[in-house]
Amino acid sequence: MKGLLKDIRLVGGEGIIRRYFVMNGFDGVLTTFGILLAAFVSGDMKISSLLWAIIGGSVAMAVSGLYC
Repeated sequence: MKGLLKDIRLVGGEGIIRRYFVMNGFDGVLTTFGILLAAFVSGDMKISSLLWAIIGGSVAMAVSGLYC
């Protein structure tokens, strides 16, 4: 792990990592907003359904962010 951090610093990757973290965080917020908006429009506002949908969306966004 220490070698990986050294390599990231060597190539100046801190800015890239920070940028991807912010962009993926913003995508996650928009996904959550979309799920909440769809639940509101459909009238299905059960908390358990919303939480599972948001957790599923968060996992999908995390996988997408790590592999893209």
